[in-house]
Amino acid sequence: FQKKETALAVQTYEIESVSGHGSTATVRTGITGIPVNELDPEAMMSDIEAGLTEDIRKYGEEHPEETDQDKILGDLGKLVFDRMYEQIAGRQPEDKVLNFKVVKEKDSDVWKIQSIEEAE
Repeated sequence: FQKKETALAVQTYEIESVSGHGSTATVRTGITGIPVNELDPEAMMSDIEAGLTEDIRKYGEEHPEETDQDKILGDLGKLVFDRMYEQIAGRQPEDKVLNFKVVKEKDSDVWKIQSIEEAE
């Protein structure tokens, strides 16, 4: 679920500019995606619960041999995450410009993100 959700959060990106000096830099990036950090989990779960009761009843009828624990830990958990993904995927992507502050690791060619801020 999280891999699929992350793919929705950043659908496309373009590096607009890089500025910095030494071991610190700012990377200005245009991103198109769904702002998953702005989702309301309580509202999502409320919407999911509306249809979930019926789904659980149907699933129980179709899998009478499974214990409740097997059902919850198995296919029902997947069903909830699938519903959450559908809600996220149904949202309209947005365009944003973000500044990534990056720092080069000492004695290495590896750059790591230190912070991310929405560009003005």
